[in-house]
Amino acid sequence: MPVTRKMHLVAYLKTGPTASYASAWRHPSAPLHDIWDAERYEHLARLLEHARFDAGFFADGLGLPDLYKSSFADYVGRGGQLSLIDPMTVLPLMARVTRHLGLGNTISTTFNQPYQIARSLGSLDLLSRGRAAWNVVTSATGLRGAQLRHGRRAAEGRRAMTGRTTCWRPATPCGTAGTPTPW
Repeated sequence: MPVTRKMHLVAYLKTGPTASYASAWRHPSAPLHDIWDAERYEHLARLLEHARFDAGFFADGLGLPDLYKSSFADYVGRGGQLSLIDPMTVLPLMARVTRHLGLGNTISTTFNQPYQIARSLGSLDLLSRGRAAWNVVTSATGLRGAQLRHGRRAAEGRRAMTGRTTCWRPATPCGTAGTPTPW
């Protein structure tokens, strides 16, 4: 009997005017009037779940990359991908109006402490009833990540993963407070 394969669909999202096509905001039918409205993200979540997507994933970034000739001009001038709102504030809104949609976010181990990452993801995991996902990155762009040698970024990433794993276990003391986490 042949093995049935199943395709998984994950939507690449940004909390800004564009996602995978940087100049999409220029299209006349591109909605930008509601970019600050909670309803925008709730509507998006409903659409994705109705279309049977497995997850919505926010590719978050802190700052602008200087990818072309050490300048921001090209990126800004052509409407590069930006994250305007912290996706961790949008994901609970999306969880509230869906039942099956996975909810993912990029969280940098360079800019966030392990305890904070574990707390944020643990909270989202509870609010979404187990649908939280994390894209682990060490921020290699021209911000603080580039100032750290690759080996140090990797070490920070491992430390964050260990901290997150420790803090995500039930009844494990975490952080400097030494109190058990609720998850």
